[in-house]
Amino acid sequence: MIIVGVGVTLSATADLSGMPLPRLTWTGLIQNGLEYLVAERYVDASNPRTKQAHEALKNTDTDSLLDAANILRKQLTQQDQFPTWLETVFGNLAQEIRHPAILEVLKTLYEKGAMLLTTNYDDLLEKACNVRRIGRSNRDDILRFRRRDLNGVFHLHGSYQDPDEVVLDSKDYYKIKKSDEVQNLLQTFLDDKIILFVGCGSGLEDPNFDALLKWASERHKNLPNIHCLLVRNEYTLDYRPLVRLKYGADYQDLVPYLYRLLDNPSQHVYSIGPTATYPGRSQSVLPFGRDEDFVGREEVIMKIDQMFSESRSLRRVALEGLGGVGYAVFSAMTSSLFNLKQEIPNRN
Repeated sequence: MIIVGVGVTLSATADLSGMPLPRLTWTGLIQNGLEYLVAERYVDASNPRTKQAHEALKNTDTDSLLDAANILRKQLTQQDQFPTWLETVFGNLAQEIRHPAILEVLKTLYEKGAMLLTTNYDDLLEKACNVRRIGRSNRDDILRFRRRDLNGVFHLHGSYQDPDEVVLDSKDYYKIKKSDEVQNLLQTFLDDKIILFVGCGSGLEDPNFDALLKWASERHKNLPNIHCLLVRNEYTLDYRPLVRLKYGADYQDLVPYLYRLLDNPSQHVYSIGPTATYPGRSQSVLPFGRDEDFVGREEVIMKIDQMFSESRSLRRVALEGLGGVGYAVFSAMTSSLFNLKQEIPNRN
C-alpha cells in the first residue's frame, strides 16, 4: 500500500528550476485562498480575521497553520465559494505537469499490485493510472476497495471534486478521525499490509499528513517496524516505529529509488556507478553520499534486490504448496533480506 502525500504533486508540477508551484504548498494554498477572497471582493483586505490568518501564516508550526486554515475555510463557506476556489487551484493542474516520471513510476507500482491512497486534493494520480477516484462518503465503494474488488485511488483527505470531503481545517480533521469507515480502512491496512509513505515532505507541508503519520506511529508503537517512510537524506523528524528510508539528497533521487522496488529487472536502476539510469531518463544516483562509498555497496544491494525478487516468487509457491508454515518461513527470509539491505549504508 502506497500513501501519497503532497510532495509527489509538488515534484510533478515544479517549474524548470525545481521550485514548486506556490499555491500547492500548505502555506501557499492558504495564502492563495485568502487572496482569492479579497481579489473577488468577498472579503476586505482589512478584515480582522483575514489579517489574523496572514499573521498565523508567518509561523511554521502546525497549530498556527491550522489556525489560518480554520479562518479561510469559514470565510469561503460563508461566501459559498469553497467549491469554486478549489476548482481554481486544482481544476487544470494536470496541464502543469512538467516532471511526469514520479507519476509514471507510481503507475507502474500500481500495475504491479500496489494499492494507492492519497492525502492530496488533486486528481493527478487517477489520471496517470487511468482509474477512478474513491471518496469517503460511499461505504460500499470503501468496502469494495478494501477487498480489491474496486480499482482506484482512495482520497483519504478528499478531492477537489468532492468539496464536502476535503480535509482543510482542524474541524475537518476531527470528522475524519471520527469516521468509522476511514478508521477501519486504515487500521486494516496497517495491520495487514506493508505501507510506504511517499511525498510526506517535512510533515509541515500538510499538517493533516503530519497528523496521519503520528496516528500511524501511535497505532503500531508496540509492533514490529514494518511501515516505511521515504525521506531525503536531510530529513530529521522521527515518526517511530515507521522506518525512515533515505532515498537520496535530492527530490530527483526518488524516482530511481522507487523503480528499484519493482520486481521487473528491466525497470530497475540498471547501470552501476555514479551515473545510473532508469527507463527514459539519465539520473545521478548516489544513495550513500560519497563516490568511494558507492562502489561495492551498490553491487551488494543489486544482488539483494535479485534475492528479494526471487524470495517473493518462492513465497507465493510456498503459500500454494506448503500452506501457512511455508509462507511464514519465506516471509521471514524476505524480512531478513529487507533488514540487511537497510543496514548496508551503516557498514564499512
